[in-house]
Amino acid sequence: MGRSRASDNTAEPPPRTRSTRRSGAVRLPYAWLGAGALTLGAGAVLAGAGVASADTTTADSSARASSSVSSQKPERPATRRAATAASNRVAATVSPKSRVPAAVSRNTTSPTASAIWAPGAILSIFVSNGTAAHPNAGILAGNGFSYDATTCPTDSCNGGNAGILGNGGDGYNGGNGGAARWIGNGGAGGDGAPSPYGGADAGGTGGTGGAGGLIFGDGGTGGVGGNGITTAGGSGGVGGAGGLIFGEGGRGGAGGSGTAGGTGGAGGVSRLLFYIDSAGAPGAPGSTNAVISDNFGTTTIEGKYVVMNNNYNGGTQTITVTSTGFAITGRTGSASTTGAPLSYPAVYLGCHYTNCSPSSQLPVKISTITTATSSVDMTYPNDPSFLYDASYDIWMDPTPKTTGVNQQELMIWLNKQGSAIQPISYVYDAQGAVPITTTTIDGVSWNVYRGSNGANNVVSYVAVTPINSLTNFDVLNFIEDVYTRTSDFAQPVTDQWYLTSIQAGFEPWLGGVGLTVNSFDATVN
Repeated sequence: MGRSRASDNTAEPPPRTRSTRRSGAVRLPYAWLGAGALTLGAGAVLAGAGVASADTTTADSSARASSSVSSQKPERPATRRAATAASNRVAATVSPKSRVPAAVSRNTTSPTASAIWAPGAILSIFVSNGTAAHPNAGILAGNGFSYDATTCPTDSCNGGNAGILGNGGDGYNGGNGGAARWIGNGGAGGDGAPSPYGGADAGGTGGTGGAGGLIFGDGGTGGVGGNGITTAGGSGGVGGAGGLIFGEGGRGGAGGSGTAGGTGGAGGVSRLLFYIDSAGAPGAPGSTNAVISDNFGTTTIEGKYVVMNNNYNGGTQTITVTSTGFAITGRTGSASTTGAPLSYPAVYLGCHYTNCSPSSQLPVKISTITTATSSVDMTYPNDPSFLYDASYDIWMDPTPKTTGVNQQELMIWLNKQGSAIQPISYVYDAQGAVPITTTTIDGVSWNVYRGSNGANNVVSYVAVTPINSLTNFDVLNFIEDVYTRTSDFAQPVTDQWYLTSIQAGFEPWLGGVGLTVNSFDATVN
């Protein structure tokens, strides 16, 4: 809501590599091998015919389950959809590295296959992708299921094992990656769960990467160790073993950050018989958390985002910065709920009062943007006395402004605590701010408010049901909705304006210790 100056006076912790799996295609050094030719033929047949599902209903719903993706998004120009459409095609494509077809697409089902191979129940035992309910793939071909926050909301989940031809699924929340059978890559181990503020245990250990196929395939990457706020970081997961004949061991997961960094995971072993290659590289050790108490202190994380304390309205505040986010670990003072909050500690991409994130292309004219996505995962402390909101701040201006206050603020409230905490509005009644409408964007229902704080216009989207996270939500969907909400303003927002920053954090009026951004991501192309 309120903004303030910022100064970069905190040392940057070393960048940390998050766990990412290798290419879905499999590594094949000798294209003349008969097994490779056979695989190419099988992949072409599978891609042409489609892949049956072991559980069509479950797989279909699992593939679509996401708190941040709406099936009713309005169409946009082809330039914004090209990358997404290409990534969603199911085809027998050959990787320049691997030369083995990606015969089946991860976590997808083929309606055509169901129609051709009806009833399909028996066939799916042999050819199918795994689902959330049945994570292992069909015996002959198919990818193991990969879990995420939607399909694995609690505890840890191991990725599904692949068929004879196919890739293992990714684990989640410290779960192990699924193994390939004969030909395919092992799944990535899930990142370890973070240890919350005040937790007694270190961050969780990253999951072990799945083993590559018996004939050939790379081992999966080990999961990154979970971060600790007031404890040590977790150890990285061990990389998966490479294929018996061809393939590399998976890279070990990096250790989590904490009061002491976690140990990096060992690289996967190379089980090669005839082709000399390498074992997986070990994971990097975790970093020690940075602590910021200066009101306007900042630091950078992951080599691309700025974390700011931004304590501009009284009292004192301390934040502890992990390798992927931050937590409020000290907070004094209070602010009137009829005015501005105490602070807005946040992590951001872009520019804030001349302090721009490393290598950021922002500000950028909105009409030139093809894709803009962001993800965040937050933890809220269980203290009913706290008054706060958990929100995105997305800033726009008719000029490429990097200093001072922008003209338009777009707020996305994931959560708020305290009935007195209300978004800025032109209309209030006895219950507080009055929304102008309720809308659904990216699969989430939002109450929409608009108003001005005297320095800039504000359009706020408040989740009807509080949420802890958003995953790869489309920032442009919100921006385009703002066009209609500001059409009667003296200067309505249009695609000729500039996007200057995407920020995620908290606005506390009272308390707030333990409010945590576990992870944040923003990408603008």
